[in-house]
Amino acid sequence: MSGFGDLRGQLSETRARVDASAVQFASLREQLKTVQREIAALERLDGGTGSQREKLAALHNQEKNISAEVDAQGRQLLAMRNAATQLLRQLTELQDPTKQLSQLSDLSPILLFPVRLEVRFRPAAAGEGAPGGQLWIRIYPDDCQVDSFETLLTDTEVQNLTAFWTAMWRAAGVEAQERGAWRALSADPVPDGQRI
Repeated sequence: MSGFGDLRGQLSETRARVDASAVQFASLREQLKTVQREIAALERLDGGTGSQREKLAALHNQEKNISAEVDAQGRQLLAMRNAATQLLRQLTELQDPTKQLSQLSDLSPILLFPVRLEVRFRPAAAGEGAPGGQLWIRIYPDDCQVDSFETLLTDTEVQNLTAFWTAMWRAAGVEAQERGAWRALSADPVPDGQRI
């Protein structure tokens, strides 16, 4: 049996081929419709001249060829979609994370953050697919995952920054005093009203 990563790569490639094939299939169908419209327009002319009959015969021949291409492309697209479905079925068999944990690299640490889940049951409206309704799940990340970077400094940050650079200036290149300025800055927050 193929590994999770291999199957995922194969599924991605197959889906890309399905998308390309679907575009080509749609293009061929549009070509066929265009030829059929031209045929219908020429057939509306009663009898027509010899050149119009030759053009009509050529268009019928072109319609036959494009129709054959549409059928072949449709069969190929169906086969590709079946292959993608089969790969997806194989991939879902590997969905148990405990079975896939051994395939993960030891070089990448894993950390699962807590999340809050909210669940709502929505009754099915008339004409919708699921007769029993739908289950809606909303996932809220934990506070540690929320990036709330503020571009402007707070007053406390400005005071600490000023005190740090003042201490660095007073150190005048003395390494011990520069380290002291850094330790003072990186220490626990100083209560309001006290200087670093």
